[in-house]
Amino acid sequence: MRYVLVITDQFTKWVELIPTKDQLSLTVVQVFYERIICRHGCPLRVLSDNGPQFRSALVALLCQYFGMQKIFSSAYYPQGDGYAERMMRTLNNSLASLCKKDTSNWDRYVPGVMFAYNSTEHEATHHSAFELNTGRIARWPGERIDNTKASPSATKFIRSLRNTITSAHERARRCVNAYWSRMKSAYDKKRRDHDLKPGDQ
Repeated sequence: MRYVLVITDQFTKWVELIPTKDQLSLTVVQVFYERIICRHGCPLRVLSDNGPQFRSALVALLCQYFGMQKIFSSAYYPQGDGYAERMMRTLNNSLASLCKKDTSNWDRYVPGVMFAYNSTEHEATHHSAFELNTGRIARWPGERIDNTKASPSATKFIRSLRNTITSAHERARRCVNAYWSRMKSAYDKKRRDHDLKPGDQ
């Protein structure tokens, strides 16, 4: 494996990290179909950078067939897909720490890094991506659980799970809105308005 395809969910912050042998559009389409559509359903919109593998007719056909809007981040505004860029930095730092002695099998560590990231509370949502997707907190290796409680019926479990996920999503939405408001305020403080006069270029 030579590359990692990073796919993120803008709302829950869930991330999929998929090691690949190449960056061909056929690989992208295959991975997106198997790892995203078949596991999580069809997203409404797909945002990517301007790489040729994402601008291909094959990717356009996939989006058209499954009713997904394809959006490209501006070359002049790379922050548009900055979350994936930050995830790549996190992955690179994690792999550098884990593969100090042997870098030949780096791809074996990727699933563990992905699990750790998805199971950790995110600063924007105040929930882990795992919790927002499943309605429960992930059990970590070696963590004990209470098996003495009686198992609920399927109907009660589904109702409880639905309520849990709905509540978590509502809280996450409020937290994300507050987070982006703080980011905008910080950006506005740094921004300087230019006083343009007639004839200025």
